[in-house]
Amino acid sequence: MSKGKAEHHYMGLFAILAVVAIMAIILALADIIPATYQPSTNMGGRAVVVKQSMVENPVLGQAITAAVFLNGVMVSDSDNMLVAFIGPEEVGSGHPVYVPVTADYIFEFMVYGDIYSIGEQVKLALLDAKTDKLCFAKENIIFSPNDYTGTSKNPLVLEIIC
Repeated sequence: MSKGKAEHHYMGLFAILAVVAIMAIILALADIIPATYQPSTNMGGRAVVVKQSMVENPVLGQAITAAVFLNGVMVSDSDNMLVAFIGPEEVGSGHPVYVPVTADYIFEFMVYGDIYSIGEQVKLALLDAKTDKLCFAKENIIFSPNDYTGTSKNPLVLEIIC
């Protein structure tokens, strides 16, 4: 074999070996990544790991903007938290923030669910920081992804007796 043909032959073998090595790395990563990758989202200031089933069954969200009245008084203590539940599972939470335009305190947060949560009843409860009690609102909402309930100028009004 001449020198030119030998160099061409070796370059071809090198290219094949490089492709085989890259494919081996990709296959190895395909086995590692799904086992270790855990996408996360933020719910009420707490990192929440999204289950692998949520990757296969995407997480959907609904924005909530609410004004909360506890025993007739607007909730303004930033240590209080409004919590959303679908069944027994917590699916969202938020703390009150002051809105200068309306001079009110409102809770703004996302409620998360999946395709099986669509149309489910979302129960809302206030976690009172002073008493450490969870008090449920009379009003409930229906989970409707890619939608919103309330705005900063026209929030959902929740009356809670506790």
